Amino acid sequence: MGVRYQTPAQGFVYTVVDDLELTYLALITSALVDEVWGTPLDAEATITSDLLGTGVNFADGALFAVTGYAELVFPKLATKPYTVNLHIVAPGYRTADVKVVVPAGSTLPFAYPTIAMRPLPVRLQGRVVKQSDRSAIDGAKISSTDPTVLLLRSPLYFDHAKLTTINAFSFLAAGPLRKLAAPVLNGSSTIFLNNVAALGVTQTLQIGADPLAELAVISTLGPGAGQVNLKTSLNSSFPHLTPVQQMTPTGPGPSVKLARSSNAGDGLVVLNAGLPTDAIQVLDGAQTEFHLLNAISDSSGYYHVNGLAGVKSLKLQASASGFTTSPPTQWFLDYNNPVNVVDFRLKP
Repeated sequence: MGVRYQTPAQGFVYTVVDDLELTYLALITSALVDEVWGTPLDAEATITSDLLGTGVNFADGALFAVTGYAELVFPKLATKPYTVNLHIVAPGYRTADVKVVVPAGSTLPFAYPTIAMRPLPVRLQGRVVKQSDRSAIDGAKISSTDPTVLLLRSPLYFDHAKLTTINAFSFLAAGPLRKLAAPVLNGSSTIFLNNVAALGVTQTLQIGADPLAELAVISTLGPGAGQVNLKTSLNSSFPHLTPVQQMTPTGPGPSVKLARSSNAGDGLVVLNAGLPTDAIQVLDGAQTEFHLLNAISDSSGYYHVNGLAGVKSLKLQASASGFTTSPPTQWFLDYNNPVNVVDFRLKP
């Protein structure tokens, strides 16, 4: 580093450094991989850094480097750590924000671990019919045969970190059956009921019948007549006169942890141990939520599960009263197709 001095010129004072040697080099290196398959990302990603004076260059195999003049970007690296926030966007994947901490005294380039990009979720749907005449089976249950991978009837409302507690729960009907006094659109957190007598804050409601049933917790009542304000926004739309039932949560039962983080909108959870149950509580402070498990076919035999992501494949089976449960079907999710179709035919 040269000697600094100041010199006036045309009414301004400039700071001059003689013999300043700057080297433009890779400051941080890493790579992007597909979270599900662990392979180099096969997509044209865009990475931006919040640190002035840096750029991002890509190489083969989804390798990339944050580049810049080390003397300007990390002038005190010998004694001071630096934080670089990366914003990563890639088609077909969730946006990722990664905080890279370069410790004091690091040798450049600093090698950061590979960054796993999570594919955008897809929808699973299909039809359950009789083997004999292909007529619809109403009320069939489509479930995962892997007790560590649970299908949610309605997707998650919040993000949850790895190791968040998942409790087995059960829900029993309480009080009279109520109905929506007005239709409600997905994304709404307010509903209107034909009867709110005996309802109160923190009570749980099941909105809708089996194929689209959602569990929601009451936040407040009013101010409008029959108005019920929910702690979460609904995932589905419901027509006028949809049934609404107060439910009594019973639990917790057996408890496990999330084996990986989950995102709002995910329709499955991956656990660190099996959890045999038909409903769960995601215990996460103010973001605690309840969910019924497994898809249920409607009167035309159709079922669906939204928001499937983070797994290579699912082991699925269909069951219905009066029919033999289908053998497990392993389905490898096609993340390039927003809708994956799996049909079932059941025998008496």
